[in-house]
Amino acid sequence: VPTLAADLNTGVVNYADATSLTVGTVTASGTSTSGINTGDPGTGGAVTINAPNGTITVSQPISTVIPASGGTATISISGSVTVNQTITAEGGNVILNGSVGVTSDIIVNFALTSGGTMTLSAPRDVLLNAVASTTGAGNISVTADNDTTPNGTGGVLITAAGGVTSAGTVLLRGTAGANATFSDASGATVTGFSGSGSLSNLAVQINVDSTPATAQVSAAGASITIDSHTGTSSSDIVINGVISSTTNGTVDITADDRASFGTAGDITADGAVTITAGGGIYTSGDVTTTNDNVTYASAVILEGSVVVDSGSGAGDVLFSSTVNGTTIYTEDLTVTAGTGSVIFNAAVGNSVRLGDIDVNSTSGSSRFNSTVSADTLETDPTAPYSTNTLGNITTLNGTVTTRGNQRYYDNLRIDSDLTLQIDDSTVSGTGIIRTDGTIDAVDGNETLSLDSGRRGTVNVENTIDANGIIGGLQPLYALVIVDSNGADFAAAITTQTTLDTATPSDTDTITSATRRVQILASAGNGGGNSNGADARVYFRGAIVTNALLASTGVNAGYNPDLYGGC
Repeated sequence: VPTLAADLNTGVVNYADATSLTVGTVTASGTSTSGINTGDPGTGGAVTINAPNGTITVSQPISTVIPASGGTATISISGSVTVNQTITAEGGNVILNGSVGVTSDIIVNFALTSGGTMTLSAPRDVLLNAVASTTGAGNISVTADNDTTPNGTGGVLITAAGGVTSAGTVLLRGTAGANATFSDASGATVTGFSGSGSLSNLAVQINVDSTPATAQVSAAGASITIDSHTGTSSSDIVINGVISSTTNGTVDITADDRASFGTAGDITADGAVTITAGGGIYTSGDVTTTNDNVTYASAVILEGSVVVDSGSGAGDVLFSSTVNGTTIYTEDLTVTAGTGSVIFNAAVGNSVRLGDIDVNSTSGSSRFNSTVSADTLETDPTAPYSTNTLGNITTLNGTVTTRGNQRYYDNLRIDSDLTLQIDDSTVSGTGIIRTDGTIDAVDGNETLSLDSGRRGTVNVENTIDANGIIGGLQPLYALVIVDSNGADFAAAITTQTTLDTATPSDTDTITSATRRVQILASAGNGGGNSNGADARVYFRGAIVTNALLASTGVNAGYNPDLYGGC
C-alpha cells in the first residue's frame, strides 16, 4: 500500500491512486516526513487525494493554510476513508467523500476542523468517533447512503466520543432498510449500529457523551436538520445526546419510522423545534427553546418523564397527535409556554395513562381538544387566577379523568359537554377537583359534570359563568354534580333558568330546559360515600336564576345535604 507524506511551505498536494494508500511517514535520504502540511511557516494550498476504488487511511495529521494571495486551502479526500489522525483546514473546506460502492464508509476516529464548510458523504455509513467542527460561519453536512438513488444501506452514527460542532448549520441524513448492515468503528459489521435491539434500521444515531450536559450536536447558525432521504421508509432516528442551537437556530427532526429520545436526548434551541416520526415519537428527552415554538407533529409515547419549555415569551407548544405513557400513571409531562399557548389536539393518555401533567403559561392559554387521562392534572400553578390579572384560560373539549387531584388555577372554558372526574375504581382514587378561576361555556349549550368519586371532593372557588370577564361567554347549559363525596361552591352560580335538585339516579340525565343544576345519586350525604354524613354540598354564594328555586322529591337514602350562605 503506497504511503504519502508532504511538508510544503507553499504549494498544493494533488494525488491519485487506483487502489489504496496511507497518509503516514515517508523516509528519504535519511529525512523523515510525517503527514501532509502545506503552509508552516509559509502559506500553503489545497490537498486533494483520490482512491476511488480503494481505501484511504489517514495515519498522520493533515493541515493547510490559506495562501497569502487568497483562495482556499481545501482538503478533499475521496475513497473509503478512515481518519486515524487530525485533519485541519484552517481557512478552507474539508470534504471526505466515499467512493462508489455499497461498502464504502467514512470512519472518523480523530478530530476534523475546517475554517470553511465541512462535507462528509458516503455510499454506506458515516461514523464519527471524534468531533467534527467548523469555525467562522462554516456549515457541516453529514450524509450516509449518498447513492444517486438511496438504496437503504447507510446511516450516520455519532458515538459517545464523537460530535458535530458547527459555526453554521448542521445536516445529518441517512437511511436504512429492513436488512441494513452497518460497519462499526473496529471495521466489523453488525445489523444496526447497536448490534442488537428492535431499532436496527437507523438513519441517524447520536450516543450520549460521557458528560451528558455536553452537546453532541450544536450549531451557531440557522438550523439543525436530522432526517432520512426523501422517498425512503422504515428508517429510525435515535437521539441519546444533547442537541443545541444558537443564533435563532431551528431544529427539525424527521424520521420515516420511529424517532427515539433517551433521557440524555435533550434539545436546547434558540429557534423553533419540530419533531415528526411516522412510527411515533418515543421520548424521555426534554425540549427547551428561547421564546420559540415546539411542535410534536406525530403521536408521542413518553418513555420517561419529559419537560417541554418554550421560554418566558411567545413560544407555543403543540402536540398534534395523541400523547401516551409507557407504564400507567408513571411518566410525567410538564409543559411551560410563557406568553404562548399549549395545545393538545388529540387524546392524552387514551392508551396508557400519564403520571402528573402540569401545564403552565404566564399569560397565555392552554387547550385540550380531546380527552385527558392521567394521575393528576394542574393548569397554571405558576400564574394562578389570584395573582394573574390577565386571566389565563384553559379550554376543555373532552372528559378529564384522574386518579389524584385536578387543579385548575386559571379560568376554564367548556367547549363541549364533558365531565371532570376522579377514577375511584381503586383506593387511590381520592383526588379533589378544584377550580380557582371562573367557568364559562363557549355558546351556552354545554353541560359540565363534576364527579369526584365516592372518596374525593369538589371545590369551586370562583364564579360559574362570570359573563363578561372572559370575553362575554355564555352560561353553562347545565351543571351536574354526580357520585361525589361532597362539593363546595364558594362563589355565585349563574344559570339560564331554574336551579333543580333532581330526583337522584345513577343514570339520570338532563332532560328538561328547567334543570340547570343537578345533584345526582351519591352526591352529598348517602349513596355509599366514604365520608358519610360529612359528604355535603355547600353553596356559599348567590344562585342567580330566572325562576323560583324548585326542588323535586328525592328517594330515601339519597337525600343530598344542601347548605347555602355558609
